[in-house]
Amino acid sequence: NTIAALIPDDPRRAEEATERLSALLRRILGALEQPTWSLREEFALLEHLLRLEALRFGERLSYQLFLEPALAEQKVQPLLLLPLVENSLKHGFRPKVDACHLIVRAEGSCIRIHDDGVGRGENAPEGVGLRTVRERLEASGGSLRWLPVPEGCALEVRLS
Repeated sequence: NTIAALIPDDPRRAEEATERLSALLRRILGALEQPTWSLREEFALLEHLLRLEALRFGERLSYQLFLEPALAEQKVQPLLLLPLVENSLKHGFRPKVDACHLIVRAEGSCIRIHDDGVGRGENAPEGVGLRTVRERLEASGGSLRWLPVPEGCALEVRLS
């Protein structure tokens, strides 16, 4: 939709979006061929996604990706964090009118994803994406939990 909307108004940005989408899809297809990959690769995938989404959100979207150097080669299941970041974008930021900020921080044995979006209802059910990530983590000895924050949503992923 972002690309279609850009074509008549800004063909150069539409071309850039197409190239970013292509790079994202190539990384996803490569990920599907591997049982594990490094957190460095997972963070590179998130960077591709967020650069593409920045074309949609414009200056409203800012983000920080922090990967502790000692964790760069930590093996994880491919596409583990992607659904969590997509949830922030879809449920936290799309309905929000103001600027949106996302932080993904990997330190120690955990990864925290925090957005300042519209937040989550206390009894809101987990959708397929979150449930799938939770099940994948638990099957490998990890966990996923919600963190209390004054604004937006925050999740903590504990690796095995």
